[in-house]
Amino acid sequence: MSIENTEVNLEIFGTAGLIDLPESQSEGLRISSFPKDVFTVCDDESLVFTTHTVADKDGNQYIVAKDIADILSGDAKARQLYLAMMRTGETFVLSVPAPTPANRKNSWVRSAHDAVQKGMKNYIRVSRFDEAYRTIESQKPFKQPEWPDISLEEMIEQAFDDRFITDSEHPVMKELIGF
Repeated sequence: MSIENTEVNLEIFGTAGLIDLPESQSEGLRISSFPKDVFTVCDDESLVFTTHTVADKDGNQYIVAKDIADILSGDAKARQLYLAMMRTGETFVLSVPAPTPANRKNSWVRSAHDAVQKGMKNYIRVSRFDEAYRTIESQKPFKQPEWPDISLEEMIEQAFDDRFITDSEHPVMKELIGF
């Protein structure tokens, strides 16, 4: 098949030009595990939250009430959430596995928390290596982070927006348990 004289109709592939975000969408905090770039972690313990999260089929993270997490069992992941900042100044919520009696000796969980502790003192970069995370502390001096004046409640609301599962009637809950 020759494509020399074929015109491509781009409309079937997407939309040309910039797309405006609807005004109802707020600028929230991104939720991320360890980013590939250099970042630091806020050492304010009042901004650390241990919870359970689940992801829907599109990968959106939802925070789950404790009783619902018990119903979801392995689908609900125990996570610790921290306020963190990229070297560019972008703040985000760092999500790492929360230590539980079942995973306390897991090398990934231990090394994740070691990385967070190092990130509270310095800018770091974290990568997967063998059976654990490898943390490299930055040797380059970055300016001290200017943390936003934010409460834990505001941090969680900005990160999860309206993605809270509080009962078994929630559509994501039904998706996960097969109804």
